[in-house]
Amino acid sequence: MLLSFLCRFRRSAGSLIASFATCGWLFAAGTAQVQPLAPPANPSQMSTSLTVSGSGFAVQTLASGGKAFANRAYHWQAVPSLFEGWKFTQVSGGSPATVQVRADRDTDVYVAAAAAPQGASGFWQPVPSLAIIYDDRNRTTLHLYRAHLRAGVSLTVPQNGWTGTLVLAPNLAAEPTVPSEQPIRSLPPGVVIDYSPAATQRYVGSPALALLPDGSYIAAHDFFGPHDNAAMRVFRSEDRGRTWKTIADLTGQYWSSLFFYERNLYLIGVSKEFGNIVIRRSEDGGHTWTTPRDSASGLLRSDGLYHGAPTPVPVTDGRLWRAFEKQPADLKSRHFEAFLLSAPLGANLLRAESWSRTTPLSWVPEITHGNWLEGNAIQAPGGGVVDLLRIDAGGGEKVALLTLSPDGQTLGWNPARDHPLFPGGKVKFTVRFDPVTRRYWSLVNKKSHPAANRNVLALTSSADLHTWQVEATILSSPNQQGVAFQYADWLFDGDDLIVVSRTAWGGAHSYHDANYLTFHRVLNFRDPSIRKV
Repeated sequence: MLLSFLCRFRRSAGSLIASFATCGWLFAAGTAQVQPLAPPANPSQMSTSLTVSGSGFAVQTLASGGKAFANRAYHWQAVPSLFEGWKFTQVSGGSPATVQVRADRDTDVYVAAAAAPQGASGFWQPVPSLAIIYDDRNRTTLHLYRAHLRAGVSLTVPQNGWTGTLVLAPNLAAEPTVPSEQPIRSLPPGVVIDYSPAATQRYVGSPALALLPDGSYIAAHDFFGPHDNAAMRVFRSEDRGRTWKTIADLTGQYWSSLFFYERNLYLIGVSKEFGNIVIRRSEDGGHTWTTPRDSASGLLRSDGLYHGAPTPVPVTDGRLWRAFEKQPADLKSRHFEAFLLSAPLGANLLRAESWSRTTPLSWVPEITHGNWLEGNAIQAPGGGVVDLLRIDAGGGEKVALLTLSPDGQTLGWNPARDHPLFPGGKVKFTVRFDPVTRRYWSLVNKKSHPAANRNVLALTSSADLHTWQVEATILSSPNQQGVAFQYADWLFDGDDLIVVSRTAWGGAHSYHDANYLTFHRVLNFRDPSIRKV
């Protein structure tokens, strides 16, 4: 770290403290000192082996076409020939690593970063005319910098921004360690699909799940937080959820449902927080997606202020359905108006003209005592379609069941009949109908018996959407403020339920601001005698 500004050279206790004659600097790691930059070296002549230690990285080979980051499908482009075949510290983008480097003899250390590494003025020198590009949407450029390192000195490499700072060398010997002052992070229950550390302030939101005809699972989530840019990440598992890989990163997609229809995979949601309604199609199992530019390519509603969540897109009465809400223009009252969007079977789902909308219906404050939101479009027990919404109220756990008119134009609500108790009705839930048991099932964050926040995920069921019973506790923790298994999306998979959860676990910013996307399987969910998570 930077210890002092000096205006002279001096020796003390065998350690060299170097400074410039004008406003000099000292950079130290532990008790070892780093010298000012030596005359430029030619990277092609370097043969020194560097040793790297720390956590959150792996040593990989730098090559054009090689993978740039551990958690993204980005690849290097146009690696300078001088550095082709070198080793580099590959990190997970957005997840700060801890990297220390030391050399067996005096040498220059080369790093790649999107911006100059932090440090004393003049310590990191740019390498002119050399850069590395990776193939994200913006073709981001990492510039090259170097600093002079004395033999045996341990240098902590500052990690800047989403890309971090990558160490480059002809040879890198890795000694991964976990700093003693940082406890080893315990993993949450289930299979970790994605992890976003609290320090990034990019929190995991809106988990969604799809099951493809070939048996592959597709999962997705968006990010929220102070640096939200409506980004969504898509994952694929080809071994029934045991392992996952990132297959796509999207921008302009938020609060979205995954569903498979007529040989294609779709994402439907909004373009940003309170944005336009958009839909995308993938014809290759989630690797590539269409872009909703206009009313012919997936921009379904362009007047903005829409809200929703990853809730079902069922097929019933010859149409596909998705529930949404509309936010008043003042963006303050959060007085959501509920409606259903639907399209006939066989229609081009990317065309706005294919979709019809019911008249938005406002909630009734004196009855619900809270906003209704994140509705589920569901086939009703007696036929037709209903919209089942959570109610974000301070009182009991109730929901609102809105019914569709026979002509499909409006939603109506009879609060005396359609305002049932629903364990977990204050937090987003997904409800689906099971033709085997002829019951509706859900995974919910119930709040009572025992008292809980979002730290208990329970399985519930109903025969009629009005009377609900708790079948089992699926996941739980005694920690109400730091742990949550929330916003679960799930599907039937034979006798099992497959589940993705927005999970807050050790080190999360709060129970709400989740740091994990996790996968879970509920075995034999219909049979309580052998049901197992």
